[in-house]
Amino acid sequence: MVERTFQLFPGVGPWRERDLWARGIEAWSDFPAPGEGVGISPKLDDVARERIDAARLALEARALENLAAMIPPREHWRLYPAFADQAVFFDIEADGATGE
Repeated sequence: MVERTFQLFPGVGPWRERDLWARGIEAWSDFPAPGEGVGISPKLDDVARERIDAARLALEARALENLAAMIPPREHWRLYPAFADQAVFFDIEADGATGE
């Protein structure tokens, strides 16, 4: 799931990400290599490839904190499938009483 986000670099939000998916660039591995086409723009593609490489390394190293820092907080849900074994859930039951 996290390998499908392109919100790793400036200028890419949900709309541009959907545009990439619609053009067949659905995962990091689909992003064009140098000389094989344009992903975002000729000016931004090198930065995009660097960020994808850094994210891939962080994912391989299971460096959750590093990977989470690369994507917007609203997209952190994408990290769950890759890190589910490290997830902790905390449930608080409250009855509305103030304790007085």
